[in-house]
Amino acid sequence: MKRTGYLYDKICSEENIRLAIKNSSKGKKHKGYVRRVLQNEDRAVLEIQKLLINKEFNFAKPRTKTIYDNSSQKERTITVPRYYPDQIIHWALIQVLEPTLKHGNYFVKQQGLFGKQTLHLEIQKGTLDGEIKQDKWRILTKKDRSNVYRTDCLNQVFDNREVNAMHVDDFITYAGSLASAPELSMQGSYFQNDIKKMKNME
Repeated sequence: MKRTGYLYDKICSEENIRLAIKNSSKGKKHKGYVRRVLQNEDRAVLEIQKLLINKEFNFAKPRTKTIYDNSSQKERTITVPRYYPDQIIHWALIQVLEPTLKHGNYFVKQQGLFGKQTLHLEIQKGTLDGEIKQDKWRILTKKDRSNVYRTDCLNQVFDNREVNAMHVDDFITYAGSLASAPELSMQGSYFQNDIKKMKNME
């Protein structure tokens, strides 16, 4: 693997820190603590640069905040890191490290850096025989081929479709806890169909 050098020098550079301030302030310029940094940008750049060069910086414990998530229609508790200098230093690091890690799709192999997580699960069969199997489940929130396939490629397919107004309670259910032979026959059960064929052969 080819070694990439002078990364820390790039992280500590004035140009990188200024870009980090710009990126970290997007969508938050109306907030007082962000405006204060922008109004004193030169001073903030020098202070952050000194912290990084002398390696005197530690991330503060983030505060927790409850928000209403419109997508899931429920409240969620999130953690919010301190803006100055934590979020700015975070951006300074990512701006230099991310392109290096992503080079040659290397980011696909990096667990947890770009959306990939591994969950360790204990799985039991549907027969509930008590036998527990240890397994892994990998979640990839960022698509491996996000730069190749468009996510809106099926928009036109669904534009003219009517919204399904059926609710789960609208579906036909079995009369009891188990399906009867006539009910299985009505839903086209392969098992019941095979039994019918065998009876006809007799």
